Amino acid sequence: MYRDESIRRELTENAHRDLISSGRYRYQRLIEAVDENLLAMGMDSEISFSDAQEVTKRLSGNRTYMKMRIKMKFFKEKMRKWKSRSKEWVKDKLVLQKKSVQE
Repeated sequence: MYRDESIRRELTENAHRDLISSGRYRYQRLIEAVDENLLAMGMDSEISFSDAQEVTKRLSGNRTYMKMRIKMKFFKEKMRKWKSRSKEWVKDKLVLQKKSVQE
């Protein structure tokens, strides 16, 4: 069934039409549905200024944490490459020294 290109194309077109083009499964629609459910369950839609500040503070703290994780990953990768290059440089240096001693 999946080897037939026309069936694959039809499945792909149907999936795109139903999931993407319809707009029913967009992120904004998900948030709206969650909000609607929370309101239906009796949650108050108003938030105090101090609560809003606290949420903003916590979210920005998480953003800072994520930025640091990304920077650390990049730094570790740079260090790994640097160590690899350093080992190669030391090997080359030792080989040159051995050659000069032998001559």
